[in-house]
Formats: sequence, structure tokens, C-alpha cells
Amino acid sequence: MSKYKIVSDRGPSDQKNSKEILKKFGPDVLWLILSLIIPVALFYLSDAMSHDPFETLNPTAHIFNIFIYEMIFLILFFLIGRARVALSLQVMVFFVASLANYYVMEFRTNPIVPWDIFSVKTAASVAENYSYALPGETILKLFGFLALLVISLMIPLRFPKKTFFYRLIPAFLMILLFGGFYHKLGDESYRAANGIYDKQFTPLSMYRKEGLALNFLMNLHFVFVDVPDGYDPQEVEQMLAEASSCDTEQTGATESTGGDGSDVTVSSDAGSADKRKYPNIVVVMDEAFSDLSVLGDLPVNTDPIPFVHSLMNGAENTVSGTLNVSVVGGNTANTEYEFLTGNTMAFLPNGSIPYQQYVRKESTSVAQHLRDLGYETIAMHPYYATGWKRNEVYPLLGFEKMLFRDDFVNTRILRKYVDDASDFANIIRQFQNKGADPLFVFNVTMQNHSSYRDRYDDLPLTVEMEGSDSVELSTYLTLTNRTDAALKDLIAYFEAYEEDTVVVFFGDHQPSASVVSPIWKHNGKNAKELSDEDEIHRYQVPFVIWANFDMEEAQGLETSANYLASHVLECAGIPLADYQILLQNIEQSVPVLTGTCLKDADGYTLETSTREDELLTYEKIQYYRMFE
Repeated sequence: MSKYKIVSDRGPSDQKNSKEILKKFGPDVLWLILSLIIPVALFYLSDAMSHDPFETLNPTAHIFNIFIYEMIFLILFFLIGRARVALSLQVMVFFVASLANYYVMEFRTNPIVPWDIFSVKTAASVAENYSYALPGETILKLFGFLALLVISLMIPLRFPKKTFFYRLIPAFLMILLFGGFYHKLGDESYRAANGIYDKQFTPLSMYRKEGLALNFLMNLHFVFVDVPDGYDPQEVEQMLAEASSCDTEQTGATESTGGDGSDVTVSSDAGSADKRKYPNIVVVMDEAFSDLSVLGDLPVNTDPIPFVHSLMNGAENTVSGTLNVSVVGGNTANTEYEFLTGNTMAFLPNGSIPYQQYVRKESTSVAQHLRDLGYETIAMHPYYATGWKRNEVYPLLGFEKMLFRDDFVNTRILRKYVDDASDFANIIRQFQNKGADPLFVFNVTMQNHSSYRDRYDDLPLTVEMEGSDSVELSTYLTLTNRTDAALKDLIAYFEAYEEDTVVVFFGDHQPSASVVSPIWKHNGKNAKELSDEDEIHRYQVPFVIWANFDMEEAQGLETSANYLASHVLECAGIPLADYQILLQNIEQSVPVLTGTCLKDADGYTLETSTREDELLTYEKIQYYRMFE
């Protein structure tokens, strides 16, 4: 039998050199491979803190996230020169980011977005009121970060110090490549071609489908507000002027009936109106107040909000319905902003906070409009003045007087916040000491603020969902029951008040998902697989406009926070500002418009971008008012 021997065509010296090269560089290759594996492991571990990336991420998202993590490592490696330093730095940064994202999602439902950096002070002011206990599974994941850090510190790869300037070239090229990738993410057609989920109305779904790093990177594209297509400031000024002249010609002066039965003349010319004949207006935006029965069947041992329900079921001199807002679980300031300004979050970046980012100068608002009509304008909030920069923003929106935590008297603390009963008592105090001018009070409460996990001696749980032992849900329902009773007392006071007064009451948002999960479970729904209809219901709260004088009743209305102030002024018989007149016209065809959805003649839809042409006028005017 023939025998064949395979031999190298290289000489002995060549084979010796190969062995020497392998011996010399082989370990470095293995270390390099390990160095490239660590960013991949870091990606999956970071995402696993809050969701299962293998279950929820789009296929392309895996590739894009790995690219992001690898590029961050390589750029750091070439700039720093030591793999152990680059990797350990990357591990620590993503450990902090993923842990922060875990808590943000626990407390607010939605993930971290770039604008959260502007909210650090506000978050710190309420941080002590949350529970930071971690479940065992999450603690194990934290040990995973520790393991990656230890392995990273073992990597011996390094560049000689003398190569720094040479390393700048590949580092610069990688930065350019990364910048090009970021730029492409801003291209809608590129995202669509690669199956990238970019629906801003559902930031939680966007995060779960795209992952922490990719989601954050995509949201950076929305930091700046784009100039609307065809925007011309002179065109907007003309539209506002036409709205003003049209209102003067068509409406002139109108009459409404005062609480004492006398006719009250309301003129479009604020200068000719008797400001003392305008009714007082009290607006209560109640922290986290909502009617959770909108989410489905909610069997409870007692109605948590019986008085609010009585107002909404055809009460005399009452207008009520469903208010659609742009936030859930947090970001109170955005509902506040939409109500006061008439602007909508639909035209602003997802996750942005206008109070933090855009209100830098005097801005038109319902407070400013009422002040021009002769009202005394007061903003009240029984918590820290710096929360959401309210102490800076309120004067820019037309408030002459501000009352914060230290300005409230005879307050009672429920859990850790001023309760609504004593908050409302401080509203009454303003009326007991008011002058001749009509009063506009805008009050943002704190009683129902999260979290709801702990039990408190001063809050016996009186409202429970049948078949559920959830402390969070029972705490929340009991708190809203306290609010309901306090509102009943507030309305009773103004029923006997001698001056015409309108009281407006609504919630800023629903509580986080951990509170409402038992309701979904009872109705056979999964928090991770909600339908579009379920998503819409998550952004709905009740609203009530009540007057102590004759006012045409209405119930079952559907609107959004940006339109609500116009409804209030109309109910009160107060002339609208030019902007509000334009909003009324837009509301005829699009009665609901938020950062999460819109409603038109065809019903609700989450696809707000499909109506850009029809809403372009609104967008142009809003841009003009915000930035010109």
C-alpha cells in the first residue's frame, strides 16, 4: 500500500519562524477575541436588566447594538491605548446606565431618554420616596457586571505609548464611521428598510424592540425641534391676525348668566370689559389621579371616586369627559405645559420636557391671557419650587404669584406629601383674602405621587380590588378616594361662595404599570403585549369643569390637554386668545391630539405622522410661538 506524507513546502527556517510568530502573537489574538466578546456580553446583560433581548428585540437591532458596543470599545481602545482601561470604563458606564434605566422603568414605566438629564434635580427631590430593593434575579445580573469588570481588568493588550499619534488616525476613522451610522439612523427610509421600530408614541415598545443603546441613540435625533415644512413666520403672523379680526367681527360681545341671575357682558375687547365681572377660575391638576376602570373590568369593594363619578354623570352646571394626555407614570410637567400653553407634545421630541428645554423667555399661555384680562394669577404647588424648574417657568408663563411647599399653611402630611384636603384648604385661603380682581388659581397637587409599595400607618387601605392582594393598587385606589372626598369639600365651599367661580379638575397621568398590572391580568391582558386600544386607554384621565352659576351641561366629551383651557374659557364666558380660536378650528377635525395619539372622524390612531399635512398649520403656529 502506498504511503503519502504531506509536508510543508516551506523550509525548516520558515516553519521555525511560524512557530515563533504563533508563540509570540497567538496569546494576543486570543486576548483580542476575548476583548471583542466582552462588549457583546455587555450589550445583552445591559438589556437583560429590564427585558429579555432575545425575546423582544428585532433581528436588525441585535446587529446594530453589537456594532454600537464594539465601536465604543474600539474608539476608547485606540484613544486610551489600554484594553483593560477601555473595557472597564465601558462596563462601568453601561452598568450605571442600565441600573438607572431599570429604576426609571420601575418608577415611570418608560425607559431613559436623552432629555432625562434635564430632570436630574426633579428626580433627586423625590428619590427618597421610592423603594430601591432589587429582586434576586436582578441582583444576579449585577454580579454579571462585576464578572465582566474583573475579566476586563485581566486583559493585557496595550499599544506602545509612542504610537499615540498614529492611533488617532484609526480612532478618527471609527468616529466618522460611527457618526455616519448615527446620521443614517435619522433617515426614516433607512430605518424602514432595516426593520427599525421607531414609533415615538410607544417609547416602551421602542425600547423593547431596539434595546437600550440603539433606542437612546435614535432618540438623540429628536433633541432639537425641526422647523416645520414650508415654515414662514410672516405667514403665521397673518394667520393669527386673521383669527383675531374674524373673532371680533363674528362674535363681538356675548352674554352669559351670572350666579345671581344677572347678565354678565363679556367683550372680545379686553380693555372695554369690566374685569370684576369675569368669573374666578380654579384649576386643580391632581397628581396621578385617574379612573383605572378605563383599562377594563375593575371589581372593587367600593367606588374609589364616587363624587367625581357623580359630577361626570350629568351633574348640574358641569361639563365632563375623557382627557387624553401625552405621558404616563411621570413627567407631570408635560400635561401642565399642554394645558397652560395650548401647545401639543405631538410636535415635540418624544421624552422631551418643554419646561426644562424650551421655556427660556416669556411665553403666551392661558395665565398670561387671563392676566391681560385683569385677573390676578397664582400658581400653587405643595412641593419644592425647583421641581421641573417651576419657579423659573411660572413667571415666564404669566403667573404673578407663586406658592410652594414652604408657603402652604396648616398642612397635613399623608405618607410623605401634603394631602389634597389641606392643599385645597390653601386654595380656599386665597379666596378668603382676594381683592376685587377675578382670581385664576392653577394648583398642582402632590398627595398621590408614587411610589405606592410601602404601607403607612396614616393610610389604612380602604379600597381594594377583589381577588387581588396588590398593595400598590390598593394604596393608589385609597389615595384617589381621599382626593375624591377633598374635591367634594372644595366644590361645597364654592357652591356657597358669593362670586361666580369655575372649578376645573383633572389628573395629569395614570400611575405606572406595576400599579395597574393586576387589572390587566384580571382582564386577560399582558402588559408586554397591549393592543393599540389598550395603549390609548393608558393615556386617559377624567376631567370636570364645574361652575357655581348657570352653565350648559355636557358629559362624555373627549378632548386632549392642549384644547382643555379653551373649553374652560368658553364655559366661563371669557373671550379666547387668537391662538385658542385657531385651536378651536383645528379641534373640529382633530378633537384629540397628544404625543401618543390623535382622534379624527375615523376614530383613534397611534399614527400621528399620517396627518402631518392637515396639522401643519398647527405645527407652524406652535413653532412660531415657542421659538420666534
